[in-house]
Amino acid sequence: MSGPESFLELIGQHLRSCAIEFMVTGSFVSTFYGDPRTTRDLDFVINASEPPDDNIRDFAALCEASGPYVSVLRVQSHRLDRPYLAQWARELGLEGLLDDALIAAGM
Repeated sequence: MSGPESFLELIGQHLRSCAIEFMVTGSFVSTFYGDPRTTRDLDFVINASEPPDDNIRDFAALCEASGPYVSVLRVQSHRLDRPYLAQWARELGLEGLLDDALIAAGM
């Protein structure tokens, strides 16, 4: 297994080990079910209301320690809609996590 499949498996293992419920969405799943399209990314939806903040932090630490992982915040910082992110972080009660992520990404 290589490429996106191995990355998907790695992220899935990390999410499961941190007891975070998730599902894969987007073009990867669309292609799997027979409607090929390529966006060159993997989309995940997690149940952020279930795990405590420590589970999310543990997941982020596992990803960082995995070597090839590169933070989207670092790579796409010039494209992020920060007011939009702040709005949803506030609405979901995740402001502290967003602040931590932005600081870790050097933003």
